[in-house]
Amino acid sequence: MIIPNTSAVIYNAVPPNEAGKRGSLSSNTVNTEVLSDAITKVIKTDKTFVNAGEIFHNTITITNNSSAVLGPTHIVNNAPNGTSYIDGSVKINGVTKPNSNPITGVLIPNLNPGESVTIEYDMQVNKPFDGKHNYKLG
Repeated sequence: MIIPNTSAVIYNAVPPNEAGKRGSLSSNTVNTEVLSDAITKVIKTDKTFVNAGEIFHNTITITNNSSAVLGPTHIVNNAPNGTSYIDGSVKINGVTKPNSNPITGVLIPNLNPGESVTIEYDMQVNKPFDGKHNYKLG
């Protein structure tokens, strides 16, 4: 959505030893794009059910549907209860980023209009005390 923004000034000036002057001025128009609906984030996992100790793979795709450049942006994705992030498993657009962590935040590059970025990483289900649980993801 584009919001045009224009201002106008109406003035009444009385310089010393002169007659009063009245007038108005209009500014140029500046368009502001509201980006709230222009960015999409889709999260997928490779499994529907997992058992204690099992590893699952997450993929996040972020797309810039706006006409403005997005970024750089910090993306945070919370870990589901009972899971842990596997250190060093992050890939951004297929490139390994061993020092990145999606739970504390991943820095993604600028996204031009229409571009997407893919963030992949692995999580592991923590082992419960009795070992008899399984978890439904998504």
